[in-house]
Amino acid sequence: MNLFAELGENTCDFSNLNVEASVNQLLPRLPKDREITRTVFPGDNGFFETGRMQATGLDTLKRYGPLQRFCVNGTRLIQFDVVSDGGARLVVPWKSCSGKEGTITLVAGYSRFTVQLKIDAAGTDDILQFMGPNLIVAVEDLDLIFEGAGPGVRTAVGIIAKFLDPVLREVWKSQFFREFNASLQNIFPVGINPVFRR
Repeated sequence: MNLFAELGENTCDFSNLNVEASVNQLLPRLPKDREITRTVFPGDNGFFETGRMQATGLDTLKRYGPLQRFCVNGTRLIQFDVVSDGGARLVVPWKSCSGKEGTITLVAGYSRFTVQLKIDAAGTDDILQFMGPNLIVAVEDLDLIFEGAGPGVRTAVGIIAKFLDPVLREVWKSQFFREFNASLQNIFPVGINPVFRR
């Protein structure tokens, strides 16, 4: 049982709702890519120019494990986990002053998030709404891939990345997870999110 749940027979009724069907329609609606408009790296230092970072592979995220139903203070909530098995990435294009160009890619071999949504009554219908806070459960096997500068540089960057694991984890959490949250929230325009009845 969820530690934060306050269950009540009369106030926590999911019997007439097919929340499985609703949740299963959410993840396919995530975009494939999402450009990060905030400045993450300096754009041009005279030797090395970077473009805007993109969160890619959002559409490869999959639901993991059972759907949990519970209530807090009379509000019906659902909770489920979402995983990425390597398809989701952070990508930054780069170009050197010599004309070489490529990409810097941060990929997590495994990443898992917990999502919370709430069910609100709207007239005679029930609607599924974004709630949060969504949480990062695990991030494993981070790799930094430097494309376009030759195999020697790529190998060196891969080795250096092992020593930068804590930093890369923070980048993944602050950038990819933020874009996942924003993309999920954008699926929920106010008042048009039906919870399908059985």
